[in-house]
Amino acid sequence: MLPLRIDTSFATISSKSLEEARIALNQLIEGGGLGCEYKGWLDLPFAGPALLEKIETVARDLHTRTECVVCIGIGGSYLGAKAVIDALTPPSFCRETPSLLFAGHHLDSCYLSHLQDYLKGKSFGIIYISKSGGTLEPSIAFHQLRHLLVENAKGDEDLIRNNIVVITDPEHGSLRAIATHEGYRSFSIPPSVGGRYSVLSAVGLLPLAYSGIDIRKLLHGAKDLALAISRGEDEAVMPLLSYAGWRIEEYRNGKKIEILSTFSPTLHSLQEWWKQLFAESEGKDGKGIFSTTASFSTDLHSLGQWIQDGERSVIETMLSVEEPSTNDVIIQGDKNFRDGLDFLTDKSLHWVNRQAEEATCIAHSEGGVPLFRIKMTRLDEYNLGMLLLFFEMAAGVSGYMMQINPFDQPGVEAYKQKMNQLLNKPV
Repeated sequence: MLPLRIDTSFATISSKSLEEARIALNQLIEGGGLGCEYKGWLDLPFAGPALLEKIETVARDLHTRTECVVCIGIGGSYLGAKAVIDALTPPSFCRETPSLLFAGHHLDSCYLSHLQDYLKGKSFGIIYISKSGGTLEPSIAFHQLRHLLVENAKGDEDLIRNNIVVITDPEHGSLRAIATHEGYRSFSIPPSVGGRYSVLSAVGLLPLAYSGIDIRKLLHGAKDLALAISRGEDEAVMPLLSYAGWRIEEYRNGKKIEILSTFSPTLHSLQEWWKQLFAESEGKDGKGIFSTTASFSTDLHSLGQWIQDGERSVIETMLSVEEPSTNDVIIQGDKNFRDGLDFLTDKSLHWVNRQAEEATCIAHSEGGVPLFRIKMTRLDEYNLGMLLLFFEMAAGVSGYMMQINPFDQPGVEAYKQKMNQLLNKPV
């Protein structure tokens, strides 16, 4: 049994939608569909040992020579790594120093100023991820942080060169030219892999390896799912067809918004990765489900009212984790403390959280929200690798069911063109 399972007790999926999803899946796997030249991500779970050994070697070297590393990138260049790190590592208040920091994913001067102050005088490294090297947000961050690295190194050219690692196009673009000229160590983003589908490439694997994540187990989970789907095994194929078929069927029935919700706060960054994956894959040609997220039980006290009683234009995908990934908390009682919670004495907090999730699913469903549940046994590398590939394949299948290209993002260029005009960028 695969550890990734679905619960469709609150969802309705027609046989027609399942068959349409099966046709789309075959088209995705066999090729020939829109954007088929950008389906190299399907091969990423099968990375060879030479690449993995190189990634692990560079990660160990960066650990030896730095106090921390800044991962510079935007969109798919950082969201996947951050999703896995936040899911599998303790919160920041449990760490003496942050090992991996992020920059280049926005243009806020306050954040970059604080980051520069923190890094001043430290031996830090940079992992710079950009397919072209021409995206404004990460480019500015790299300019600033490289300048600080040079200042901290006090003229040590070897230190500067060895503390910077570049992940970019294998041949083209300004960043590849910079890496070659400066002698930076580098990894390639396959030309057939778009940013939001790149988490299982060096884009995600190097930051993850530096952070102590077992990248081989991550790829193992993705590989097992890929092999099970290629063999046509129902336990792998049917969850994928059901999810893609359900969401597109509900979209055609007038549901224009999908909420990915969870009762596991450590999955917040994974929700952000999912949001980009589906929004950027589907939002084109005047089509697409609007992707958003909710973190429960916190958001039950804000968005919960709208989800329960608001306009019925929404579907909900609930991402469940069945077992706690750390020692559970047992609720302590006090008979002399009259807060009415004695009935929970000696109960597991994870159990309470699961009951809250179950109650929410029932309430939202009864309130008219179609709801689909995806269940993971536990949070670990293997399960997350499987989940990442599951969502990537679901985005591809959904896109083909919508008859759009799920692998391009033409609308992203619109704001860049206007911004360059306002910034007076030379042509």
